[in-house]
Amino acid sequence: APGFARWIDAIEQEQEAGPRRQLIDEFVAANPRSPVIEENIAHFFYRGPARDVALASPLFGSRQERQMQRVGDLFYYAIQLPNDQRADYSLFVDFASQADPRNPRPAFESAVFIDQMEIRLATTRDCDPVWMSWFAMPDWKSPGWLPDLELDDRHAMAGRTVEYALSENSRLDVYLPPGYAEGTQRYPVVYVLGPDARSLGRLDSVAESLIRTARISPCLLVFLPQKLGEPDILQYPAYLTGNVIPAIDQEFRTHPDREQRAILATGFYAPLAMYVATECQQFFGATGLQSPYILGASAEQVAEKFARLDREHRVYCEWGRFDLHCPTENWDMRRSAEKLFQAIQQNQGMSIQGGTVNDTTGWQSWRLRMDRVLSVLVGKPE
Repeated sequence: APGFARWIDAIEQEQEAGPRRQLIDEFVAANPRSPVIEENIAHFFYRGPARDVALASPLFGSRQERQMQRVGDLFYYAIQLPNDQRADYSLFVDFASQADPRNPRPAFESAVFIDQMEIRLATTRDCDPVWMSWFAMPDWKSPGWLPDLELDDRHAMAGRTVEYALSENSRLDVYLPPGYAEGTQRYPVVYVLGPDARSLGRLDSVAESLIRTARISPCLLVFLPQKLGEPDILQYPAYLTGNVIPAIDQEFRTHPDREQRAILATGFYAPLAMYVATECQQFFGATGLQSPYILGASAEQVAEKFARLDREHRVYCEWGRFDLHCPTENWDMRRSAEKLFQAIQQNQGMSIQGGTVNDTTGWQSWRLRMDRVLSVLVGKPE
């Protein structure tokens, strides 16, 4: 990348503090945004009064960072990537996470990482979040249907998300598509696992955009309550089939057929979705999995049983090119996701779409392909 390299070479060769600072001023004025993309190389830089600046990203893995090189008060780092890659990253300035102040795209809270790029589990939700920015290489294409999720435009939605009291102590949100209140038709329904699907994923806004642009059939989304401890997981299928599904079918105009009922999960909630789909085959005809984190013997057993379902079942399963992994600890969720995908392909009763995508992990990534996921789960308008 000759343009960026020439700047850095000139700055490093200048030994006098005054002229060096002037060169850095000129460099920052000429490159107001970070990262600077030159062909297939992304150049990250930070300027400020810091002792140490590191770049962290799913590109490197969990608990991984790369120390940025320093010249004066300018810190920089370069990485070569595929030309169609999209990725998230964070800057650790003196060991504190922050979004890139020179990235014009709005910052966001990671759904996957906390503290020093530790994995965000259900039991660690009170820890400090990692704030991230994102960038894309030149050949990456943004979905044309994606709404402006940086604005809270829910007040303008034709559909609406209502709170439904399942019991005195249990409430859940249900998204109703445009036209629901005026019509009499019944709708397919997707049960969504994971606490961040609305807050970080804005999944109701995403679904509405897809319905409005006729990329998916109108459907209901049921955002399931998430207060799961390990002892409750084995009881979750019975909780759904005995409490939630009957109540939803009675209160709302849903299709009662299993083919019209699906379950969707991301990350560490994917094994729970597979467990539910396996134990409740008569209730669910489709499963959506994004970045399925299959870690540990119990999750692996759940995935193996799910891949052997003996009833027809539609599956969408994807993982990022730079999904969750840790090279220093020798574990890689991409390998387990690919193994699951290949096992499902061998089951003649199951159909599967998805595979590797040019992305990382987390809601900033997952919602970009929700058109693919939901079209498998609920179909497209005829």
